Amino acid sequence: MIKVNNIFKSFKEGEVLKNITFDFEKGSIVGFLGPNGAGKTTLIRILTGVISPDKGTIYINNENIAENRNITKSNIGYIPEVPSGFNNLTVKEFLFFCGELRDLKKDVIKSELALINKQFKIKNIFHKR
Repeated sequence: MIKVNNIFKSFKEGEVLKNITFDFEKGSIVGFLGPNGAGKTTLIRILTGVISPDKGTIYINNENIAENRNITKSNIGYIPEVPSGFNNLTVKEFLFFCGELRDLKKDVIKSELALINKQFKIKNIFHKR
């Protein structure tokens, strides 16, 4: 369960998010749609604890993420479009790293990566940086 209450976020350029409120039940699949500059990436960064909102609260499984930043790591998977700092990793290495962040066992990560490789037919890019 994710509950977002009255999120506000501003940068030097101005207000990006204003009074954002919503909630998702467990098992929901959600997408954020909008034009460039609408605040989609900012909202995702706030939800994942990468940045903090100026105002408002976010609860994941009834825990306030401002009080427990680790709650996002174990409940939300996030792979940014441009993963800064990871340019020297292959796709496989980066996904393995993401699995380790979630405290998955190495054999579980390896089997999941094999499944991902097969399902998404990414063998031709799996070992590219």
